Amino acid sequence: MLYLMDIDGTVVRSFMRESGGGAAQEYDLVEVLPGRRAALDQLSADGHAVALVTNQGGVAFGYQTQDQVIAKMMRICEALGLPVSEAKWGADNLGPASVYVSFGHPQARVAEWRTDPDDDWRKPGGGMIVEAIRDYRVDKGRTVFVGDRASDEQAAVAAGVVYIDAVEFFGPGA
Repeated sequence: MLYLMDIDGTVVRSFMRESGGGAAQEYDLVEVLPGRRAALDQLSADGHAVALVTNQGGVAFGYQTQDQVIAKMMRICEALGLPVSEAKWGADNLGPASVYVSFGHPQARVAEWRTDPDDDWRKPGGGMIVEAIRDYRVDKGRTVFVGDRASDEQAAVAAGVVYIDAVEFFGPGA
């Protein structure tokens, strides 16, 4: 099985959402939510693949730099016990990754990160999920996407995979 996880609010605390946009130093913080590391370790021990799927549109609006996001994603991978050298910053055919990231946004203030509204790489599109399925060479029926927002569920539906809410997957106390 392939287990894909949203990041902010699913496996780590989202400081940006809680602070209403917040300063860059708040974005840089990494705090793994209770029970997440143990759950992901168990999935891996049971022979399942685990990867992260995330929108990081703050780059498109100038709140963070691409390098800042990449550094944070590497710290998150390290904190979660995932390989830190594997990341996909767009459809780049690098093979299986630990992190699939969308930097773009249709209303971006930074022109280079403005995406077409129909671009499916950014959630709620299913592009990152479909890419991960292709990279990991698994069937859609053997893929689960865990998230905490409506856009996560919409991305799972768009990709044709099972969606499980983070509270249901990790438990209310986790």
